[in-house]
Amino acid sequence: MPRTWWWFLIPLLTFGFGTFVMVLVGALKLKSKANLYAAVTYLVATIAFFCTVALTSDPNADPNASPSTASTLLSLGYLVVVWFGGTGHTAVLQHLAGKLDGPPATGPAVVPHTPDSAVAAAARRAARRQEARNLLISNPTMAWELRIGRPDIAGRQYDDGGLVDVNNVPANWLAFALQIPQELADEIVAARSARAGGFSSAEELIVYCDHVTPEMLTMIKDLLVFRPL
Repeated sequence: MPRTWWWFLIPLLTFGFGTFVMVLVGALKLKSKANLYAAVTYLVATIAFFCTVALTSDPNADPNASPSTASTLLSLGYLVVVWFGGTGHTAVLQHLAGKLDGPPATGPAVVPHTPDSAVAAAARRAARRQEARNLLISNPTMAWELRIGRPDIAGRQYDDGGLVDVNNVPANWLAFALQIPQELADEIVAARSARAGGFSSAEELIVYCDHVTPEMLTMIKDLLVFRPL
């Protein structure tokens, strides 16, 4: 609800005596010179009303006597212009000022977050790798048929998320798929050939390959699988 909804009640309930106050408040809020002049006009009209009433009132007059025509016209003019007209004027100002207030504050605006497309794609590949690993454990025959971890085999239709079978992929594909130097890929192939059955875990790469560091292994470990030779 706008914070200005009650403005019109001030001139209405004060018989117009509070009109100039609310018009002045509206003029200041809206930065309107025209309404500022209107507030001054309402103030002058209110003062003129009291002054005229005071001048035309006779304390010795018969209380049953009819009021003068001038006093009656002034009262009617005041009612129409300052009371009723001022109430309507204030209602218009409260509507305009309410638009400036806007909706009530409910805390900082939350900007919807749109994930980066590259990050989203990387997350999908990670999910595919986990799915492929589960197949290696639960259904090795299907995993072999799908060529999981073998980017070097042409015509594969299954997307394993970029897994690399360290024990079976040629050196040039190790270098390409893992983005490691060719010399390091050659070292890994030589070390796996020297071991019966090849490697069984990522940690063995550090043990048997002099140039595989823990830092490097951390970066590529999620891409590695180790099917027996």
